[in-house]
Amino acid sequence: MKYLVLFGLLSLSLFAQKPSLLVIIDTGVGPECVSTGALLHRAFVPDVSYDLWQGRPGFRDHSGHGSHVSGVVWQQLRALHHAQEPSLCMLRAGYGKFPVGTLLKAFEHLGSLREKGYEVPVILCSFALDPAKTNPVAFAKFKEALLAELKRGTIIVSSTDGRGKDLDQLKPRERFLPGCLIHPNLITVAVSSKDGFPAPRACSGKKTVFCSAEGTRLKSCWNDGSLRKISGSSQAAAVVAATAFHLSPGRDSIRQVLKKHGKRNPGLLTQTASEVYFKFQGEQ
Repeated sequence: MKYLVLFGLLSLSLFAQKPSLLVIIDTGVGPECVSTGALLHRAFVPDVSYDLWQGRPGFRDHSGHGSHVSGVVWQQLRALHHAQEPSLCMLRAGYGKFPVGTLLKAFEHLGSLREKGYEVPVILCSFALDPAKTNPVAFAKFKEALLAELKRGTIIVSSTDGRGKDLDQLKPRERFLPGCLIHPNLITVAVSSKDGFPAPRACSGKKTVFCSAEGTRLKSCWNDGSLRKISGSSQAAAVVAATAFHLSPGRDSIRQVLKKHGKRNPGLLTQTASEVYFKFQGEQ
């Protein structure tokens, strides 16, 4: 009998389901942001985040960007589901800019997370890798890594570059990654006002940009633990990444699901593929 009990306990431990991870590839998170009582307390799954920049476990944010977008993601998740369990994973890939070699390491690291039993359904990439400033061979390798993730069913949510351009009209040498890739599982997000109208310097693209989201003066944490209001497509992409993570696609594609749950705005008619936007439901 005791052997049956031991076998049952062993089976439970072997097949215990680990939480799905919303992976954020960014500049890290300030320690004060995850301390007891702080905005991101209990947001991150323990012992899965990694600093690819320094080559060690954990994270530390020296620029504030990663802390802010993480706070936006967590607020949106908590607003959509008040009992949200820890689900975030930070892969620190740079200080302010992201070297393509470190970004490749971040995507390689996803394999080790999956080997440990974690699912990675959504990745937030609030950055734009400029081909004009990147070695062509390395740029091509990063594109291959992105396509490999997308083909396996991973949803990648990307910001734009904030230059206010029509991304459909960019020349091949101007098309940054990941935002300018076109794939059913890639969601490129433009920034809008709280009512869904395009914000100043918002990018557009009927083919390239899927949707927009509120991203003007969103209140979230900074790397020193304080709160700041920041605007940008990074914040807008964070809102959509949390929404995509919350909504299980099921039999429908993520694009079908998001379009069904977004709010339509006629002002997006020629701006995005879906013509819908998403509101930030966190603290204002």
